[in-house]
Amino acid sequence: MKISNFLFPESRSVADDGRIIDETFQEALLTDRLGYDTIWLAEHHFDGICAYVDPVAFAAALAPATKQARIGFAVAQMALHHPIRFAEQMALIDHLSKGRLTVGLGRGTAYNIYDYQGFGIDHTEAQARFEEAEAIMLKAWQGGPFAHKGKFFDNAATPNMLVKYQQDMKGKFDRINAQGGALGGVLAIGLQHDKDSRGFIRVTPLFYVLYKTLRSSRLSFSAKVQARKVLTRALRVLVTP
Repeated sequence: MKISNFLFPESRSVADDGRIIDETFQEALLTDRLGYDTIWLAEHHFDGICAYVDPVAFAAALAPATKQARIGFAVAQMALHHPIRFAEQMALIDHLSKGRLTVGLGRGTAYNIYDYQGFGIDHTEAQARFEEAEAIMLKAWQGGPFAHKGKFFDNAATPNMLVKYQQDMKGKFDRINAQGGALGGVLAIGLQHDKDSRGFIRVTPLFYVLYKTLRSSRLSFSAKVQARKVLTRALRVLVTP
């Protein structure tokens, strides 16, 4: 069993933001020293439920300050990010952490409309934006030039993309994607190097997302049944070599 720490600090007062961010950073350093497997980061905006707000910037600060714990996103709200810039940012953090990054991608929150309104994003487009962004990022991480023309993003051929630290990752992708209801889609891409140097990309199930879904009083019974099925598949992925 691997034990991780999900850093989700609340700050309801602007006056407390700095203190709570500092305390959370110190908690992450302690998590690393104690030998935890992963430091998980969230993303929420404009409501104070996640004091550090931006997991990209926070992960970039943690990468050189930690030594052994992985740094994971649970999850980055891809409806709010440009996939090319995000792919570059993740590749940079993967280098800074020397391959300890786990990139968790999600469509975005299902309960906080402010996250979308603050960035001028139509919340009904979240799932489609997530799926298109995912496809672009997977292409970008291959390192070669590529062009994309889609519903939300158009880009000319990129001559040179920053390649992630673990350049030998040529293994399998495994999707755990819950469709319908408030679940949307969840994909966790673990850029993790195995001990015998074969290289693989490991899916890390986002159990917290499923746990919150199962406990939600606003979801229908059928949506919760679906969440349980997704959780079961996730467990199978976790225990399968």
